[in-house]
Amino acid sequence: MVDYTPKLLWLNLFFLLSVVLMPFSTGIFGEYSTPSTIHYITPLAFYVLNLCYSGFMLFFLWRYVGDPANKVSDGSLTPEITRAAKIRAVVISSVFALMIPVAFINAWAARYVPLLIPLVLRLVSRGKRKGKE
Repeated sequence: MVDYTPKLLWLNLFFLLSVVLMPFSTGIFGEYSTPSTIHYITPLAFYVLNLCYSGFMLFFLWRYVGDPANKVSDGSLTPEITRAAKIRAVVISSVFALMIPVAFINAWAARYVPLLIPLVLRLVSRGKRKGKE
């Protein structure tokens, strides 16, 4: 049986806070992503920080739910599933965080940094497989 704890509820509420802020941060980013305002770093940073916050809260949720000692999962979550979900959350958040320093160098190029996500995920999963062999 799946159960819940006060800590799980708080983690979920903090994760949902990022979901609630997403339309606001996306709206600000979209409003200031025109060719004349693309050099503004603050809207990009607000959007990226919201995405990173969301990803890291998802990581903490997976870490909590995936730990058998917390007794909130019915046992169907294998350690491999939990590990893969945590890695995905951290990698995606980290790649998005890379957008901010890239924006200081070239604002246009920063918009294309998320295209690296599949490549980085593949490299991380390949490195994980090599470590097992």
